[in-house]
Amino acid sequence: MTPDSALVVARALVYADLLVLFGLSLFALYGLGTPREAVEAIRLRFRASLLAILGLAVSLMHITTIAAAMTGAESLAATLGAVASLVTTNGMGLAWLVRMSALALTLPAALALPSRPRLALRLIASCSAVALATLAWAGHGATGSGGAGWLHLVADILHLLAAGGWIGALLALLILLFDRPITTDQARIVRLERALRNFSFMGTVLVVTILVTGILNVGSVVGWGHVAGLPQSVYGQLLIAKVGLFLIMLGLASANRFWLTPALSRARNEADMQRPLRGLRFSVAFETMAALLVLMLVAALGVRAPPR
Repeated sequence: MTPDSALVVARALVYADLLVLFGLSLFALYGLGTPREAVEAIRLRFRASLLAILGLAVSLMHITTIAAAMTGAESLAATLGAVASLVTTNGMGLAWLVRMSALALTLPAALALPSRPRLALRLIASCSAVALATLAWAGHGATGSGGAGWLHLVADILHLLAAGGWIGALLALLILLFDRPITTDQARIVRLERALRNFSFMGTVLVVTILVTGILNVGSVVGWGHVAGLPQSVYGQLLIAKVGLFLIMLGLASANRFWLTPALSRARNEADMQRPLRGLRFSVAFETMAALLVLMLVAALGVRAPPR
């Protein structure tokens, strides 16, 4: 594996872990009734603990991969020296330290979920939001200066948080849809309907945030004068593919909200529920696959210079 390929994989793993950790905890705060109900429904104690541990591991792998790329992976000693240099003298290293600290605080909060679900959920959501925001701090959003630089950084952070909220909700819905034989338990149908309704409004807020901040980020990173030339560069082609996948996700989300969810709510017996349930399972699963592809594209974009 080439250094660039290793860096793309490491970035994708870090992004996926932090987006899911934040998104699941956020969804648990609004999507499923009380925090205790949410924690039990999506088994968040286990998942949040695992994601916090994995987040620490992949963050360590990420910074080691960056250091290896900087030194050409000449030796282990050179790589470790580059890691130490990054952590102690570089803004990226400071962001990494903040991320590791936030993830370390997330783990005891996850373990405390059964006893103090509301407080623990808020702590997990807050710490994971900080951890996720450090990705913008160490990325293109931190390269600007002055007012425009701060605007880009804030837009980048909001973009990440909104994306995490969307992806986390998708995974929570997948858990509710596939975890057990949902068609034989009316209580789970009611819980699913409530989760879909609650996500309906929040999903709109998240999509609008992603659209607005995405437009701002393109202007800041690429520059409006270079937008027309995007198809001629690899960076531009990756960005166009990302936008295309986002539009596919948006179309599937619209079908869920305006067609499949109302059809499930109108169903009066198990036979009537089969079709909208199958549609929801397919739609949410496909939307999640598109989101994973977007993550890979984001990781690849991060190691390429935008056209100028």
